[in-house]
Amino acid sequence: MAANKDKMMMGVNYIAYSFPLIFLGPGIFFWKGAKAWDQGEWWWAVLSIVIMGLAVFLIVKGLRLLLAGLFGDK
Repeated sequence: MAANKDKMMMGVNYIAYSFPLIFLGPGIFFWKGAKAWDQGEWWWAVLSIVIMGLAVFLIVKGLRLLLAGLFGDK
């Protein structure tokens, strides 16, 4: 059983793209979102939650591709 290296590298790339978002989302929330939420500006908090959701999506997609490349599609 040979590994599909193209799928594995695509999965690693998705995970690598998610790393800046992992830190950017909570950073925006604590820098701007929490203070702005108290003042009635909710869009900073929503932006940070969307960024965090995108990071989770990219990690899950990357792990799925990585495991599919390693073990094959079933």
